[in-house]
Amino acid sequence: MNDEIVILIVDDIEVNRVILKGIFEQDYKVIEADDGTTALDILNRGTKVDIILLDIIMPVMNGIDFLKEIKKNKSYSEIPVIVNTQAGEQENEYKALALGADDFIAKPYNPKIIKRRITNIIEKTIYQRKNMKEVLEDTQHQMYNLIDTVPGGIGIIEVSTKNEKLRMSYFNDGLSSMLGYMKSELQNIIDNDIYDVIYGKDEEVLKEIMNKDGEDIIHCKIRLINKDKNILWTGVSAKMLNSESESKTFHVVFMDLTEEMKAETTMKNTMMELKYRVERDTLTGLNNRDSFYASVEKLMKKDSEHTYVIGMLNVDRFKIVNELFGSKNGDMILKNIADVLKKMTKKNGTCARFEADRFAICTTAEYIGENIGGIEQFLIGKDSWNCLNYPIFLHAGFCLIDDKDIPVDLLCDRANMALQEVKGNYITRWNYYNDSLKKSMLIEQELINEMDHALENHEFVVYYQPIVDVRTKKTISAEALVRWLHPKKGMISPGIFIPAFEKNGFITKLDMYVCEEVCRHQREEKDKGNSVVPVSVNLSRINFYNENLYKEVLGLLDKYNLKSEDIKLEITESAYEDNPEDLIMAIHTLQKYGFKVLMDDFGSGYSSLNMLKDCCFDILKIDMKFMDDLEQSERAGNIIYTIIQLAKNLQIETVVEGVENEKQYEMLRSMGCDNIQGYYFSKPVPEEAFVGRLENESGMKDTDEFYDDRDTILVVDGSGIGRLVLKETLCEKYNIIEASNAAEAMDVLKKNFSQISLVICDIYIPEMSGFDMLKQMKKISFLRKIPVVIVTAYGDFENEAHAIELGAIEVINKPFNTTLLKKRIDNIINIFDTNKYVHAAIISG
Repeated sequence: MNDEIVILIVDDIEVNRVILKGIFEQDYKVIEADDGTTALDILNRGTKVDIILLDIIMPVMNGIDFLKEIKKNKSYSEIPVIVNTQAGEQENEYKALALGADDFIAKPYNPKIIKRRITNIIEKTIYQRKNMKEVLEDTQHQMYNLIDTVPGGIGIIEVSTKNEKLRMSYFNDGLSSMLGYMKSELQNIIDNDIYDVIYGKDEEVLKEIMNKDGEDIIHCKIRLINKDKNILWTGVSAKMLNSESESKTFHVVFMDLTEEMKAETTMKNTMMELKYRVERDTLTGLNNRDSFYASVEKLMKKDSEHTYVIGMLNVDRFKIVNELFGSKNGDMILKNIADVLKKMTKKNGTCARFEADRFAICTTAEYIGENIGGIEQFLIGKDSWNCLNYPIFLHAGFCLIDDKDIPVDLLCDRANMALQEVKGNYITRWNYYNDSLKKSMLIEQELINEMDHALENHEFVVYYQPIVDVRTKKTISAEALVRWLHPKKGMISPGIFIPAFEKNGFITKLDMYVCEEVCRHQREEKDKGNSVVPVSVNLSRINFYNENLYKEVLGLLDKYNLKSEDIKLEITESAYEDNPEDLIMAIHTLQKYGFKVLMDDFGSGYSSLNMLKDCCFDILKIDMKFMDDLEQSERAGNIIYTIIQLAKNLQIETVVEGVENEKQYEMLRSMGCDNIQGYYFSKPVPEEAFVGRLENESGMKDTDEFYDDRDTILVVDGSGIGRLVLKETLCEKYNIIEASNAAEAMDVLKKNFSQISLVICDIYIPEMSGFDMLKQMKKISFLRKIPVVIVTAYGDFENEAHAIELGAIEVINKPFNTTLLKKRIDNIINIFDTNKYVHAAIISG
């Protein structure tokens, strides 16, 4: 049985009941009644019935009277009813539909058509409710699981205002684990008396904080008693959830402070360990950065005979190793690399781990020259250090110490500069610092020397690149892009000065400068009465180390009397790679204050999906690199389409960058992209030009001929009269697009498939039949999910069955019964809209 779905067949003619029972009994449970009175008795006895097949003409109580009766009773008024009729019973059909019948089937019965209609009704009424219930239960289960994974204890405590009695109505696995109990054991203890797990002297402390009023979070320390009757120091944070006349309810978090308290008594050992940590990397035992600098300086003073080389090494895409093999195996690789570096520098030199997967060495130029072949083998993972069945590579940059008075940190910077030149190069894996790099460094230093003066003199100017609504072609936002207009050098590309400013930290000042310039612009335009659009400001990854970032941005809004909706904030993927925890917290805080946060360059790196999983972005900006191959590569188009659909399922708006021509625009429009940015509409322009663009657009009308909030139906029929009848029948509720032949229909579908909710196609159309068009749609990945209804002549049972076999969702007959036609189309649209909702709910849950 199909989850015990029960069909009640009501017909006074036994042969009809036998036929219908034969059609359904293999898939469903079938019960019978020979008239309306008997059927009512079955329902009144509380018998489970999911769907009713009802004959109209019956003795004792006919189908019409039976319908009237069941629709009066709330207990079974929602049971779907399908009416059995014969040709010529149109008046009874209209009466049944008016009384709430969901559909009707004609005699003689066509098993395939009947089964399809029963399936449609079941999907609409029964499975829809079941799916929604499962989604809600799954979401609730996930929430409980999430709470149980939170470290520390979480509980809900109710306090009686009459007798100050405490009752814990909920606690997570973390609390029971903290106290050493099974959850059921702790539940029994708390149900009896919560004070059994609270140290006696601290009962009053807990009561006192629970009796406080106000919405502030309350913090204190209390002692709990664990299963072994040992005292457990905990930090308590409590916040009132609600307050009523007889009770208050608090959300309470317990954090285990036992180790912290023990640490106070073992400070001497901790200080010794701290001293080691100051000088050494705890994972590998190598020097850390500061002790490496000191060791190299000591080595230079001690050995004046040899020429030394500083080397900086970096493991390629080490985060992937951690994700694929786990941090334990990742740590093992780092320790193995450290062992190789120790051997390299054992006789003459020293080595260090700076952080993460970055290492440094100092050894003699003679050693490097004599062992360069072995070093190359080490860099490509041919040494014994790589014990994983996965290719792991390193890149290295070297700097010859020809002047021992140069500070070690500057020598490391030069070696790192040489490293950056070959990073990502899979042919050349090492490089020496040279005159060319030195020249780049001098240019960079010159920019750094002038940056503060340039900021004070407003040499940095903001350009605006419009972001355009794909449907209306109007500017709905813009990105603020900084340019350096140097009084002597002219326009300096941001590709030159931005990397330098990111390295020395000046980028944080520049970001806030741009943000203020945007706020000033928005305020001035509003004061002039001009229309404005939100402008997005880029935030460098360094900003997310600043816990006061949101305060600084809010301060600028307050200074210029703006709202959070006047600016948006863009974050690149590299920010997540560097500092995921602080980034997630910062995004949450910014959104809390009403800012929309954009993820820039989505798809440019391997962390994009992780970043999307962990961070709740409002808008995705799809990396412009995808646009390079969009017109030639079907694969590139499929990737962009998949990203757009993923974003829609997560209810995230999309922007595609780098759109340069009309063909790219049309392809993105057909994929359902929300907004685009690129030279096709505008390059980055100065403030005045951007204001002029908005003024020119103020009188524009929407240009998208298919822009409509309603569901859209494509009607395909070679007969103009046939299309007209369907359009007039359905246009009140749906947006109708017409096509007179299959080629025209396929062109419309390929350009606008994301907007089409349903296709109604006549079986006989020019160029190819409706069946052939249906077959073509099923071969194309982004068209096969669009439901298709086939139109046939009345009584054409063979073609009706064939349409269902090919994947049509429904068959309708000419001449049309307009009332029934509307109801069937509504059912189909509702089914597919519900399926989309459930799918999106499961993904976001």
